Amino acid sequence: MPDWVTEFLQWWVDVLLWMPRQIFKLLLEALALVINSIPVPEFMTNLGPNVSAALAAIGWWAELAQIPEGITLILSAYVLRFLVRRLPIVG
Repeated sequence: MPDWVTEFLQWWVDVLLWMPRQIFKLLLEALALVINSIPVPEFMTNLGPNVSAALAAIGWWAELAQIPEGITLILSAYVLRFLVRRLPIVG
C-alpha cells in the first residue's frame, strides 16, 4: 500500500476520533454553564456560623463518649495486626 494511502487513512481515523471528543467537550461546557446559572440557596449564605456551632456541639459529645481514644485504639490494633501478619512464623 502506498504511503499516501496509509497517511490518508490515519488522517481519517484522527478526524473520526476528534469529532466525538469535540461534541463531548461542548456538552460539558454547556452543562457547566447550566450549573453556574443556578442561584445559591438562601440558607447557604449564613452556613459558616451554623457549621461552627454544630461542630462545637459534636466535639463536646465526641469527647464525652471518648471517640478520639477509641479511634486511636482501633487504628493501633489494625497496625499491630498488620505487623504480626508480617512475621514469618505467625503470618
